Amino acid sequence: MINSSIKSRKAYLRPPWQAPPEVTIQEREEAIKSHNMTTDDIQIYTDGSGHNGQIGAGMVVPGMGITRKAYLGTTGSFLVYAAELRGIVMALEAIQQYSQQRIARARNRWLGRGIRIYTDNQAALKALIRPRMASGQIYLRDALKILTWCENNNITVSFHWIPGHEGVEGNEAADRAAKEAAEQGYVQGRDHIHWLAAVAKQRVRQGVKAAWERLWKRQRSAKPTKRIIETPHTNNLQYWQSLRKATTSILIQLRTGKIGLSHYLSRIKVRDSAQCGCGLGSQTPRHVVLICPLLHEIRHRMWGRLRKVEGVRLGTLENLLTEKRAAVALADFMAESGLLGQFKDVDKGAMGTTEQDAQ
Repeated sequence: MINSSIKSRKAYLRPPWQAPPEVTIQEREEAIKSHNMTTDDIQIYTDGSGHNGQIGAGMVVPGMGITRKAYLGTTGSFLVYAAELRGIVMALEAIQQYSQQRIARARNRWLGRGIRIYTDNQAALKALIRPRMASGQIYLRDALKILTWCENNNITVSFHWIPGHEGVEGNEAADRAAKEAAEQGYVQGRDHIHWLAAVAKQRVRQGVKAAWERLWKRQRSAKPTKRIIETPHTNNLQYWQSLRKATTSILIQLRTGKIGLSHYLSRIKVRDSAQCGCGLGSQTPRHVVLICPLLHEIRHRMWGRLRKVEGVRLGTLENLLTEKRAAVALADFMAESGLLGQFKDVDKGAMGTTEQDAQ
C-alpha cells in the first residue's frame, strides 16, 4: 500500500546562484590513480547495496575506524540509487558531528583538512551537481543542507567517483557495510525511511501490468489474438506504427480470423461452404497464406521479398503475423490474391507504410 509517506518533489533544491559542490568524475584508471596519490585529506567511502531483496547503505572512514550502516527497506519499495544517496548523507552527517566535538583534539582532526567523499555511483554524484527534479530529493536536500553548513564553517568537502570492485579497500569496506545493513536490516529496523516518487510510480506500473495480465488470461474471447500475443504489453503497439490503413485493416482481419474468406463466412452463414476453391481444405488464413496452390505465384513473390530481409522469421502464420518486417509483404499478398473483395480496387498509395514516403 502506497500512502502519504511518499515525498513530493520540489522545482529546485538549491538556489540557481549557489555554486554546486565540487564533484570529480574521471576515467577508471585516472580515478584510481588520483585516489592512490591522495594522502593528506580525510577519505570517506560510501556505498548502497541491494542484497537478498533488501536495500542497505554503508559509510566508512578507514583512517579513523568509523563505520555506519542504514537499512532502507525491500527492493520492492526502494532503489539502490536511494541507498547510494543515503550513504553520502551519512558521510556528511559524520563530518558535521565529529567537527563539533567538545574535545579540541578530536575536533581538530576534522578541521583544517580537506575531506574527500568517494562513491562508485556516478548518478548520485551527478544529482548533487544538478538536483533539479532528480529522484531521491529527500536525500539530496539533506546533503545540500549539510554542505551549506560545511561551507559556512570553512570545511572543504569534495566528491569523487571511484570504480567499484577494483581492490580499493575503503570502497570494499563501504560495500561490505552496505550489504551487512541490508542483511541485518529486517532485524534491526529501518533508518530514515522515505518513499521515493520513482519507486511509487514503479509499483503502480507493476500493479497495473499484473492486473492487465490477469484480465487478459481470464478473457474467453480473442483466442486467435492470444495465440499471437501471449501477454499484453505496450510494445505490441509498435507492430502497427507507420502502417497505412488498408494494410492495417488486412492484418487485423488475418490476426482475428474475422476475414472475408470462406471459412469465416460460412460460420456467419454468408456462404454455404467453408472449402477453398482449390478443393484441398477449408479456406482459412493459414491455408490461403501457406498452402493454396492457386496462389503459388504471388506467394512465391512474397517469399522472395521476405528472404531479402535479414533475420525475418518465416515458416508459420504466427511468425508472419508477429514479424513487423513481414507486415507489408503479407498484406500485399492478401490484396493481390483477390479474395478480399473490399480491397480489389484499393489504390496502392493506401497500402504499405508512411515511411515509404520519406524514401
